[in-house]
Amino acid sequence: MIMDGKEKPSVPQRLVTGRYVMALPSSPGKTSRRQGLAHKLRQLGFDPGTFNLEQLLKSVRHEAQRTKQPLQDVELERLCRTY
Repeated sequence: MIMDGKEKPSVPQRLVTGRYVMALPSSPGKTSRRQGLAHKLRQLGFDPGTFNLEQLLKSVRHEAQRTKQPLQDVELERLCRTY
């Protein structure tokens, strides 16, 4: 992705290096969010293919809205274990 004349990584840096899950891209739509979530799942040692990513993404969003803050890795792991 290119923004402001500079190439940006397709996955937000905070998602790659941070401990928060919901630093997902706000634009280019569903695919980018799913890919970002899949990337984070792989970082945590989960196989994204074993999850319904759409449903898991809805759960992540719901939890983030409920707590009014981004989910931490531990919270995402807890959500994954309930599936």
